[in-house]
Amino acid sequence: MIAALFLTLHLVTSAPAEAPALCDQLPAIRKAIAANPYIVGKQKYYIAPALVLAFMTQESGGNPKATSPVGARGLLQIMPRTAELLGCKYEDMYDPATNIQCGVRFMAALLTYTKGDLLRAVSGYNGGSHSTEKSALLGGRIADNPETRNYVNKVLAYYEGYKKNPPCGAATAAPVKKQLIRPNPITAEGGNDGTNAQDREAGQIADEESVVQDRP
Repeated sequence: MIAALFLTLHLVTSAPAEAPALCDQLPAIRKAIAANPYIVGKQKYYIAPALVLAFMTQESGGNPKATSPVGARGLLQIMPRTAELLGCKYEDMYDPATNIQCGVRFMAALLTYTKGDLLRAVSGYNGGSHSTEKSALLGGRIADNPETRNYVNKVLAYYEGYKKNPPCGAATAAPVKKQLIRPNPITAEGGNDGTNAQDREAGQIADEESVVQDRP
């Protein structure tokens, strides 16, 4: 599903919001994160609230009524085809909680698809999942497209800023579930399970009780 998804690059018709407007959405963000972990290897991970806030700042400036010229809607700028593929109702994308659920679901799908590679996942959110495939630029981890490169740089800059100076206080960085920081797990064969530094850099801390027993 995700491999076939193409998101049109868009300009959002909204101005950046103040921190309080973003923080009003934090309960819905944390609820969406808890409902949409992503999988790397045999482990579940939870997206950091600060990362969702970074996407939201770049996508809509915190304006739930933001609309792009190509039809992306709401806080996380969901396109019609994206909503359809993710099982969301496009007509509901101006509702903040619904939009956040759909956007976080998309982030989790991209992070699963890219095996936790934050750079490729952010690129895919803007430029389409085709942009996560191998290209000559940066080892294929970002779309060879000036607009997407600019988008990725801005999202990551917001993310780093929100980690250093949480706009919503401690709740911005507080774990969504009881979590345990752990290094790359080592298997019985002596290798790792496919997790990497990007997993933890994206703010994902492994939930000790969330090991996936049966991966399809």
